[in-house]
Amino acid sequence: AHGKLAVNFRENPEVQVVALDEGTNDQSLVMTSSFTNLVIAAQSLGFLNSIELYEKRCRQLSEIVDRLFQGHFDTLDRAARSNFGRAVFLGTGAQFGACREAALKMLEMTAGKIGAMAETYLGFRHGPMSYVHDKTLVVCFLSSNEVARAYECDLLHELDEKNLGLLKVIVGENVPASVAREQDIIINCPMLNEVGDDCAAVVDVVIGQLLGFFRCLHEGLRPDSPSESGVINRVVQDFKLHLPRTANKAVKPRSEK
Repeated sequence: AHGKLAVNFRENPEVQVVALDEGTNDQSLVMTSSFTNLVIAAQSLGFLNSIELYEKRCRQLSEIVDRLFQGHFDTLDRAARSNFGRAVFLGTGAQFGACREAALKMLEMTAGKIGAMAETYLGFRHGPMSYVHDKTLVVCFLSSNEVARAYECDLLHELDEKNLGLLKVIVGENVPASVAREQDIIINCPMLNEVGDDCAAVVDVVIGQLLGFFRCLHEGLRPDSPSESGVINRVVQDFKLHLPRTANKAVKPRSEK
């Protein structure tokens, strides 16, 4: 509510400022709660004509994540502490967006010690599969769409046939046992299919955040400030705004404190 965007545009008639509850305003570098709450808030725009369904989806997501914390907290901790040096996150559609955020969190929270890649299942076949070696964690967010999942499972079988990766963490509802090897981990999330892939991406992000958090601890870093060298900070440093050629000069705003 006190950020520059909110303050500077609050009186602008062309802008509607929506400030979330202060409880969502993370003070840590990686801002995990801020991200998921912003995603859920933005999704409300797609439910303007069905507010009751939106409220139902929010309650369902809360229930799914609560069960995730209750049932898989230790499991994700164990996965994060395994001997991997790279991580790959795979997803389709909106879940690929979750992969981008999950990969970013792994990179940020380990101060770059763990390389991370986000890819779609289809895109992964065309070159990026070469990124996977015997010390790679492969995190697989499965779609609830029957056809999409069939292609996703085909790729998981291919990884097994080629004996690629240290272990897979497979997330979804009713995950078929055939896609997991003995060392792999299945995170079963009831109700995920009902909320659909667009909303399921929020749950996927939480799993990526937890993996990054636990790996941060394993690396001996501080989750609230993992970048010990100060390369990245919570508050973005001053930077120039480059205006069109018709403007006489670039503007250098003050950073938000």
